[in-house]
Amino acid sequence: IARGMEHAEVAVRLEPENPVALELRCNLRYWRYLLNLGWAPDDAEALVRAAESDLRSSVAANPQQASAWTSLSHLLMNQDRVPEGKVAALRSYEADTYLRNAHLTLWRLFGASFDLGDGDEARRWCEEGRRRFAERPRFRKCAVMVHAMPGTETDIDARWVSLDEWAELSPPSDREFNLHQGDMFAALALVQAGLADSARYVAERARLGPDVDPTRNIAFWEAVLRSFLGDMDEAIEQWNVHVAANPDGSAEDDDYWYLEALRDDPRFAAP
Repeated sequence: IARGMEHAEVAVRLEPENPVALELRCNLRYWRYLLNLGWAPDDAEALVRAAESDLRSSVAANPQQASAWTSLSHLLMNQDRVPEGKVAALRSYEADTYLRNAHLTLWRLFGASFDLGDGDEARRWCEEGRRRFAERPRFRKCAVMVHAMPGTETDIDARWVSLDEWAELSPPSDREFNLHQGDMFAALALVQAGLADSARYVAERARLGPDVDPTRNIAFWEAVLRSFLGDMDEAIEQWNVHVAANPDGSAEDDDYWYLEALRDDPRFAAP
């Protein structure tokens, strides 16, 4: 990265508005940030701002710079700026539908739509990803996730079929975790279908220990599930399990539909 930065700086000095040079310099800065290489914590914000500035300059110089748009989408979503990130991903997909990493752009379009609670858009981008990249497990995962969203059809059998397809395509090393995470999304779908007791049963079956789930992602989604069911003591307990494993990555300030019931509990943001 350090050697690449030297070359990128030379390129930008030679052509300050060259979109490729600006994009490359940004990517190197951003990788340095993501990999925690050679910067103090106080410098993190400045590093991200500089990377974003380069990307915005790149797409301003060439609005069809699809790869810069998709990098910008990742950066923005990583900063919890989901609506802006979705717009950047859409600009990337419009600029070059067949970009080499278009599957990542489609996944971001789905993920942003899911976080924003837009079921129609989430379904649209999930189906587009499945149509184009049927061999990728994440486009079976998104079908499981769509079923968990409010206002979706209550076809329980379809949910289990989607989960089985996701597990079948998953690498063996990921299969156990994916099955349990899929069960938790299926439990959320059961809540949407009004089957509270079944949802509780599936959620308890889906639990995993830290040996398989060190980030306690399953606990995060069980906290969401329990909040939808009104089991607030259990919801907060599971939330605290997740926070204890991710002290620097709490989602307390995230304005997502699935955190709404948790945010109403005063214990949610308590230290």
